[in-house]
Amino acid sequence: WPDSIFYDLFVISSYNAKKTSRLAKRLIKSKEKYELRVRQDAQKPNAQQHMASLLHRAPDAAADMLEMLTSLPSVQNPFFHPIRPRANLRSWPLYDVSMRCTYQSDVKDVKNDNGVKIPEWKCSPEKEWPPWHTQFMPELSNDENAREYVAEVDTKVVLLPNILHIDIFMSLACTRTAHMDIFDRLPVKGIVQHLWDLVAPIVYLRLALDLIDLSVQAAWGLQSEDGGMKAMASSP
Repeated sequence: WPDSIFYDLFVISSYNAKKTSRLAKRLIKSKEKYELRVRQDAQKPNAQQHMASLLHRAPDAAADMLEMLTSLPSVQNPFFHPIRPRANLRSWPLYDVSMRCTYQSDVKDVKNDNGVKIPEWKCSPEKEWPPWHTQFMPELSNDENAREYVAEVDTKVVLLPNILHIDIFMSLACTRTAHMDIFDRLPVKGIVQHLWDLVAPIVYLRLALDLIDLSVQAAWGLQSEDGGMKAMASSP
């Protein structure tokens, strides 16, 4: 991968992270000139590992590159099955979230002229679409459309295959305090949010089991030897 913008940034980051961040910001300022090259490099083999290395050495530069890889999805049938501009942001258990995330492999059947795979909101000529569409963006009823947890949204994609890679999460976990602001960036926030969506049911189940275990132990501790509850009294 020497012939890659990510490699150039990685090499510079081994000497000076601040200069790496400056170069990344220059790339963003010249987005029209370098955007295609960045997207092509992001879809080369092992690109997610290169991104993980950059996240570890120069988090700000990596966050800039992730934002540069953020784009609008292609819509296969915008007239019959568009991406709705309003969405239900109520999550279980009954709290509102700032975003909804999903991790899918649906892309346009044919690469564009530049060789970049673009994620696509698919809808067949028979007016059928993948089941995950309904789970990701449930259809709103007329009554529900006016609820406080329904908001206007923008749907975007990150053009980095295998973005939920263990190396990326390891690099994010090692982020220093000085670089914590990268977690306010939309792509990074989406990565973390989707991981939480995946593990949240397990966490809630573990908490429920721990509460049951604690309740049983507390009940045993309050029982006397003859099976009755211990009397608790104090002198005035």
